[in-house]
Amino acid sequence: MVGRSFGMVAAALLAVMGVVHCTSAQTEPSASRRDTVTVAQRADSEVTSKSAAAPSGKTRSSKAKSAPTSSPSKPPRTSASTNGATETAAAPPSSLDDAIAVPSEPVGPNPEMLDERGRAALEIEQTDRELASIRGKAERSTNRKARQDFQTAMQRQAEARESLEESFFARASRLTLEAREMARQIAVHLGPPEEDPDFVSMTLDRTDDALGRAKEIIERGGGPAEQRRMKALESDQKEARSLFKDGDTRASYEATRTIRDGVLTLLRQCDELPVSPSTAERALKRAARALELAEPELGDRVNPTVRRLVHDARDQMAKARVSFARKNYRDTLLHSKLVERKLELAIAAQRSATSRSG
Repeated sequence: MVGRSFGMVAAALLAVMGVVHCTSAQTEPSASRRDTVTVAQRADSEVTSKSAAAPSGKTRSSKAKSAPTSSPSKPPRTSASTNGATETAAAPPSSLDDAIAVPSEPVGPNPEMLDERGRAALEIEQTDRELASIRGKAERSTNRKARQDFQTAMQRQAEARESLEESFFARASRLTLEAREMARQIAVHLGPPEEDPDFVSMTLDRTDDALGRAKEIIERGGGPAEQRRMKALESDQKEARSLFKDGDTRASYEATRTIRDGVLTLLRQCDELPVSPSTAERALKRAARALELAEPELGDRVNPTVRRLVHDARDQMAKARVSFARKNYRDTLLHSKLVERKLELAIAAQRSATSRSG
């Protein structure tokens, strides 16, 4: 009986000891995990302090080294779609830089991204700016043609706006581009003459004509000295033409004016050389045409300097006609070329005054 009781007590003790062992076994991993977390936190704090002390350029590499490398990659999440197919969810960004989308180009108005209405409206807005930039100069100009062209450009722009409102976008774009081109041409014609390709081209043509008339005279009775000077002037004119083709209108204009003055000087020194009636007549007609073309540009509201030059040109024209009537063909040629020269000076003075007032 006593032996049976002793055995039962021993069995109970063994059972109690087993329970205690199991309890300690369950609590030990928790402590281990706490120790692991503590060590990891200390390591993170050390890495953070080192990164703060290092230069900014090495921060990203420090973060990359502190990231765990042995953790297995997680499989992508899946979600069922409405049709039963399985879609793969997007993986999360690996870093902060990947999570921030940086545009490759600055964001701004891009005509290619606009619809047809937006592109037409953008063209009209640009034309408005160009017309506004020349409005004051065009309205104050004495150049009647420039004022008329400006009014035409404004009318085209108004028609472009109407077309835009009526959803005729292609027509609106075409009309506003025409108005803009007219505005640019007006700005050139109201600027300095040496920067106007049309005016410089006209001056080059007049110099060519003067050289042609002088060559006719020199070839008929000029000596070797006159012929050499003539060839030198022709060579210089070719150079002036080359400058014009290269786009240097200012240098071309100055060069051809100097050449024309040289032609007039050469003709004055050849008093004894005869001038044919046909040569004098062609020169007279060109002078009359130059006076006719200059009047619309100069207008009536001119300053005293321009008024004096225009008066001189008309006086030379009158002398040329009288000389031709008297069959004094040499004087007809000289006076005719002086008409062109005076008119060019008048136009240059008028444009300079307009540019300063604008």
